[in-house]
Amino acid sequence: MLVVVIVPQLITIAVSTEHHVLSDAAELSGLVTFPVVLGAAVLIYFHWRIAGGMQTAWLTAGLTAVAVQGIALEGLRLAETEAVGARPGWMMIVDIAFAAILLSVVLMAERTELPFDPIATGLAIGLVFTAARYLLIETAQPLPSNTELLVSWSLARFAVYLLIAYAVWHLSGIPDWARARLALAAILLNINELVSFPASDGLARNIAAVAADLIGAVMLCSMAMALLRLSIGTATQAVDELNHRVHEVEAAVRADRERLHEITGTVAGIASASRLIHQSPNISASRKSHLQRMLSSEIGRLERLMGDRPTEVERVDLDGTIWPLVEAHRARGHRVEWESNGMKAAGRTDDVAEVINILLNNAAAHAPGAVASIEVRRNEGNVEIHVSDSGPGVPTAMSDRMFEWGARGPGSTGQGIGLNVAQRLMNEQDGYLRVVNRPRGGSTFIVGLPADGEDHDAAHSAAQ
Repeated sequence: MLVVVIVPQLITIAVSTEHHVLSDAAELSGLVTFPVVLGAAVLIYFHWRIAGGMQTAWLTAGLTAVAVQGIALEGLRLAETEAVGARPGWMMIVDIAFAAILLSVVLMAERTELPFDPIATGLAIGLVFTAARYLLIETAQPLPSNTELLVSWSLARFAVYLLIAYAVWHLSGIPDWARARLALAAILLNINELVSFPASDGLARNIAAVAADLIGAVMLCSMAMALLRLSIGTATQAVDELNHRVHEVEAAVRADRERLHEITGTVAGIASASRLIHQSPNISASRKSHLQRMLSSEIGRLERLMGDRPTEVERVDLDGTIWPLVEAHRARGHRVEWESNGMKAAGRTDDVAEVINILLNNAAAHAPGAVASIEVRRNEGNVEIHVSDSGPGVPTAMSDRMFEWGARGPGSTGQGIGLNVAQRLMNEQDGYLRVVNRPRGGSTFIVGLPADGEDHDAAHSAAQ
């Protein structure tokens, strides 16, 4: 930014070695500095849009007004050089009035919210003072003004800007470093005007005026850039934290839905068995005892499901895991075929039970009235549980995404949760879950688990 604002001045000085070139550079330095001030106002406006704050809103309005009326004044000096030069008194009165308005803007920043858009407010203020200058140039008679009076007015105006710098320094809604730069910039940007009356020419005066304008503009714009970076960084951090919280909430909701999904299926089996025990008059004593054992097993699993689930891999008695589920589904009127064979596997008992229960529920939902069968087989170092049905099978369109969360087939009334949960639970146990369509219709889900060490060694020895 320093390079951007200083290059035009250097070019102006380089084209001529005449002494008056420095004077012209001092007089017209506003054509470089005030657009930079306007850029700073826009940057602070973006900062306000992101971070809010009534102080930055008023600050944006004030800087916009400074930039607009400053650019307009330089334009009038170029277009109406003689008319402006002939009315220094009127120009000074407008300058003092503008400084007073600017001071009131800074003071209002600590007291009330700006009810209008900051850029629009600053633009309106700047245009009002621009119109006043133009009318005075076109219609007003020059005021009698001597050198002493102009110097006094110039000092009065600079005193107002010192008050503005003091008020800016005490703004509460802006960081200390930003307030310090802004206050210093308010002083530097008015040194040029301070030495303009009387309009004496001198090398030191011209160098001081140009340097003060350029440094003030650069300091102001760098401050605005830093504020904007700060607000963007803070907003980005807030968004990241919000996304993290949203992900945590989504994960918690997802976990609750998974748990509710399994609880619903488990409770349905418990409720059906309980009705059979208490409401069926023809139930035999052995059947009743069998159902009561199933109820005890499923209620225990339900209690563990509601609490902290075991995470250790253990020896899973597949017969003891499968039979309560088979009885629960039979109690609900589902047709399930299964024969025990005493195989063991390495996994988590409750998770294996949940996976099989999900598969039986899916078979009952998608192939109502069909027979579901469970068969346990050995496949090299794994034990596989085949859960089959004679329903319509897996639709081709669903084959690639059936294990995704929320994936549902055409006409499905489910939530698309069960298979996703089942696959995750199997992956957590170093197992697997896959599906194949049966040649004669229906589908088979294959649940694979590592064979239990002792059971695998015994089978290997028997084979030898």
